[in-house]
Amino acid sequence: YDVYTSISLRKCDAEEKSFDTLTGTKIVLLGDSITQGVGSSDYSATGEDLNTNVYPTKRNVGVKAWGSQIVSLLNTDFGCTAVNNGVSQFNVSNLNDNLDVLLPNDTDMVILTIGTNNRGYAKSTFKTDFSVLVRNIINSGAKLFVFSPIPVNGATASMGMGNMQKVIEEVCTEKEIPFFPLYTMFRIY
Repeated sequence: YDVYTSISLRKCDAEEKSFDTLTGTKIVLLGDSITQGVGSSDYSATGEDLNTNVYPTKRNVGVKAWGSQIVSLLNTDFGCTAVNNGVSQFNVSNLNDNLDVLLPNDTDMVILTIGTNNRGYAKSTFKTDFSVLVRNIINSGAKLFVFSPIPVNGATASMGMGNMQKVIEEVCTEKEIPFFPLYTMFRIY
């Protein structure tokens, strides 16, 4: 993670808050069930109620999912205050509609991994919805880092994961947002 951390954080150096040191930084992970941790061997959505307007959902208290691991690393090794606000079954529109409860006003940084549940959407609709989500996160004042969704089984819907990654990367390039192509990384691994 050191290479990606140093590359990504350099983009923030020119901003009003430098992330050379992350101590005290408030970080929120946003995404769908993959971010939340569904499917991990110790998944347990029995934590704090996230109060979304779609359906009741609670924070995963398991420690083995990637989102839980990142939160632990950021809090323990870097002195951050990080939380995982991934929500199972969320798509880009659901996330955007719930930003008021999932993204506290004092958030310094957002790590976003979303899109798996948008596979059936038209490319133009997904790009529009994703662009609105990105704009709203940026307008909150938080620094944004975007990870594309990973490959998933059954990705034969009208917009597959590879095309989704291209759209996400295009939006991130336009907005000069650090982007990590997890789909490609998983496919070549």
